Amino acid sequence: MTEGDRRRNVMFVLLVFIVVLAALSWYLNPVSQQDTIGILLSAELVAFSMVLYAYTRHTDNELSELWMLVGASTIAVLLGLALL
Repeated sequence: MTEGDRRRNVMFVLLVFIVVLAALSWYLNPVSQQDTIGILLSAELVAFSMVLYAYTRHTDNELSELWMLVGASTIAVLLGLALL
C-alpha cells in the first residue's frame, strides 16, 4: 500500500455512508418521522467530522485509531437509535 491509502479508503467509505444516509433521509416523511431524521442527520455530521479528521492528517500514522473507533461507535449507536 502506498502512503495515504488507509486514509483514502476510510474517507471513501464514510462518503458513501453520508450519501446513503442523505438519500434515505430524503425519502422519510419530515412530519411524522422527525426523530429519525434528526438522528440520521447527527450520524451524518459525525461521519462528516470523521472525514475532516482523516483529511487533515498528513500521513496514515497520524490517523488515530482510537478516535476513528470512537466515531464509528457513535455512528453505530445513532443508527441503532434510528432503527428503534
